[in-house]
Amino acid sequence: MANKAKNTQFRKIEVSDTGTAQGTWTKVSQLTAAPFSTGSAQFLDATNYDSPRKEYTDGLDDVQDMNITFQRVVDDEGQNMLRDACFERPRPTLYFRGTTGQGEVMTFESTVGGWSLPDGPNAVETAQVTVRPNNIVWAGPETP
Repeated sequence: MANKAKNTQFRKIEVSDTGTAQGTWTKVSQLTAAPFSTGSAQFLDATNYDSPRKEYTDGLDDVQDMNITFQRVVDDEGQNMLRDACFERPRPTLYFRGTTGQGEVMTFESTVGGWSLPDGPNAVETAQVTVRPNNIVWAGPETP
């Protein structure tokens, strides 16, 4: 059987200040990293003396920070929306739509908690923002 694995090419992140289907989504250009993750829940041991066997219940989801990294383009509207949100007080909630190369879509909302421009002396300038996804929704690819 042939390997059906897909690569991550064409992954994208879009950002909006409204988060509605009718609103405008702005692409964050030149994305280099966006690890889509829903976090994980712990399983809590709920076993007691009346239990006929081990019993577990779901714990709370622990969603970790997500670092979105891109090659910095100073006139990119999507990148600048993220940068500006880092410096506003109070920080606004932004809405995100991430699309995998296979067409799966992860939407979520978050404030933007950090902005950095890490680089070495012989590199293309990159930028990174940190978000903590909330209200995550996954959807499969659109079918024709």
